[in-house]
Amino acid sequence: MKRLSLYIFELAFRFPRLRYIVWAVIISVSIYAAYHLFYDEVVTYPIGWERSAVITPYTLKVKSPFAVSRGNVVAVAFEGTEKNENGIYIILSFNGGKDFLPPYKLSGIDPAVAVRPHIAISNNGHIACTWHNLVDSKSKIFLTTSNDLGATWTKPVALLLQTDESMLSQVFYDSTGGLHLFYHGSVGGRLLLYHAFSPDELQFTRIDTIADIIAEYRGIFFPAIVFEGDSIYLVFQAKILSAGILSDDLFFVYSNNAGKSFSNPRRITTSPANDSSPYILLHNDVIYCVYQNNEKRQWDVRLLKGYNRGKEWEQQPVILTDINVDCYNPRIVASSDDELLIVWHDMRERYPAVFGRKVSLVDNSMTKEVRISDANVTSYDQFPVVIKNQVLLLWNSNQRLLAKFSDISVLSPKVYSRTHQENVWTRQTKAIIEWDPPVDESGIAGYAVIYNDLPTFDPTVQNVEGPIRKYVIPDLKDGITYFHIRAIDKAGNYSRTIHYPLMVSSTPLPMPAVSSPTHPEATQVDNPVAVLQWTVEQRDRLKGFYYAIAKDAIVEPSTFTTADSVTLESLTKGRYFFSIRPVDMTNMKGRMATYEIVVGDVGKADSAYYERLAKGVVPAEVLPEKVPGKVMAQYPVVLFNIPFKEIYASSFYRFSLLPKNILHKQVLGYSVVVSSQKVVPPFIVTHPTSEIMLTNVKSGNYIITARMRYVYYQNGKAVYKWSAPSHTTLVVKSGYTSPLMNYAENLNAMIKDRQFVTIIYSIGMLCIVLAIGMSTRIAFSLHALWYRVFRIF
Repeated sequence: MKRLSLYIFELAFRFPRLRYIVWAVIISVSIYAAYHLFYDEVVTYPIGWERSAVITPYTLKVKSPFAVSRGNVVAVAFEGTEKNENGIYIILSFNGGKDFLPPYKLSGIDPAVAVRPHIAISNNGHIACTWHNLVDSKSKIFLTTSNDLGATWTKPVALLLQTDESMLSQVFYDSTGGLHLFYHGSVGGRLLLYHAFSPDELQFTRIDTIADIIAEYRGIFFPAIVFEGDSIYLVFQAKILSAGILSDDLFFVYSNNAGKSFSNPRRITTSPANDSSPYILLHNDVIYCVYQNNEKRQWDVRLLKGYNRGKEWEQQPVILTDINVDCYNPRIVASSDDELLIVWHDMRERYPAVFGRKVSLVDNSMTKEVRISDANVTSYDQFPVVIKNQVLLLWNSNQRLLAKFSDISVLSPKVYSRTHQENVWTRQTKAIIEWDPPVDESGIAGYAVIYNDLPTFDPTVQNVEGPIRKYVIPDLKDGITYFHIRAIDKAGNYSRTIHYPLMVSSTPLPMPAVSSPTHPEATQVDNPVAVLQWTVEQRDRLKGFYYAIAKDAIVEPSTFTTADSVTLESLTKGRYFFSIRPVDMTNMKGRMATYEIVVGDVGKADSAYYERLAKGVVPAEVLPEKVPGKVMAQYPVVLFNIPFKEIYASSFYRFSLLPKNILHKQVLGYSVVVSSQKVVPPFIVTHPTSEIMLTNVKSGNYIITARMRYVYYQNGKAVYKWSAPSHTTLVVKSGYTSPLMNYAENLNAMIKDRQFVTIIYSIGMLCIVLAIGMSTRIAFSLHALWYRVFRIF
């Protein structure tokens, strides 16, 4: 090995070209390794959640956050420290948590105690925030309110609550806008749980105790409260003496008269160990209570159900956590009508992390426990709120507030087809449909796809895998077939359905059925005015009709109409033949129908007459009878006199149109459209002359389409027609007069689109240049180092 290494270094030292190659390989391998080591695609974890976002500045340290939502308004109150100053802060969002306003300081505080702020939002946009802090070495509850959704706030005041001390406040608004305050207060050393009510957010006129400490109660803590209408439901933790052992259990009380009176406490847990930190949810007349229990020598999370709004409670709870570590502060919300989300934080990983799992209300099944917070970052004090069935989870991460949305939606794919452009008819019966997948936090699992003739239809079964981007329909029938597709992400969300129309007309339309209310077919009628009507099947692909009327002849229809009837006036005595063809959206003509009209007494036609008619149809536009100056031998068309097909952007550009197969004086005007795609010009004269001027010409690729309005004479009458559309392309480049500047602009755009690749390429080129320039010195130094190392050993 030593000899091989020396041999390689000797070759690299003797041959400069080989040295360049060696260094280029080393640098390329290093860049490749660094790319895969440091660059990692951002993915969310777990599936079903979006990326987390920091919503407080790094200069502000967060503690004890509490969040609440109402409609699209989200409010978060917390203790904050910035520049060694402590205070109560609030941040607000008015778009459902998508964006938050900067933190606003409500009040300064004494940091000697944990103040635990609490916040509430009323139906009419009032916000109240409470906390407790020291006043003359005694704990007092402070209140501040806003009646304009946080634009202005009242000065915080210490509430007079007829107790020696007050702490651990919780504030709520009822449906009428009344303000309710729950707190712990001490009177003569006795700790009581109080309820206070204020109709005007200024004075609390009613203060009552909910539960008192008597012989069996040694302490009451952490009430969990839910309001609904005039009903209040409350679960609290109480320390009692049972069989000579002090333990904590959970008790349930309720009020059906907006807190004027409460029921007697009812014990709902009977564990031999401690039950603590309850949090409740009222959903579909069931009270769901999550709490901590330590009978397994560490705190786990449990779920207990109170049916019929707490009148009947389960005997045995459901254990939600299976890990042998302490789990803290469980919270529960209804993520949908039939699913609950429970979150907590525990120490199963290197740092405290927020975990959660979902419980199905359909079959009581539970998903796996998954970490929701970011990896390897301290995360705790989690608070979920629900905004239009979407969960917004907030938590404290290294003293900064983070937010994360549950993934409950997925965007639709972008569908297109090279064979069947949208809203464009074609004769192609084989359709190749392609789509671009939507960007989704959870990733795309697949698609639900179906095609039928229904304009709206929602497929419900995934039948296409996620990596697939193409679908082939081999044999489409005439008419409109709809391709329905929905994206499905890995969280199980279905997107809105895209209904892509496939418009096919591959066979000629059937013969129209012609009738006349004035002239029965082949029947003599002394009426110079004839009304003709017609119908045709498969009207969805019908563009219109070509018709013609001729005396003693059947001519090819040439006059276009979209109507279903026509009135022919001033018919002289004779035998007329009305001919009509349908034309579809691809301009394919259908089968022709004829209808015989007899005006006046012209006698009966013999078989020779009809035999002559049957020999052929006279073309519509062959050799008109009267054309001033020149006879038309072919259909008129429009040509483009454009000197350059590639020009530079400018204030204007001029070109002209040339009529072909017709005299200039027969042209009545032109209809011209300039667009980024081919557009059929309307039957309106937009340019009376052949000179066309484009103004404010910007860079891009354009299609110029034109048709002309002209006149000619047939059977002694003037006939007005439009030519078929003609089109050409025009490429407009950047307005720089210098091609070098134009190239520089294009290069700059390419660099902006590929910044990461450009940086890697530039660094690689720099390293290669340095290696080539200093290869001799580098090789000599390494060779000398290698020699000294082997000399030592």
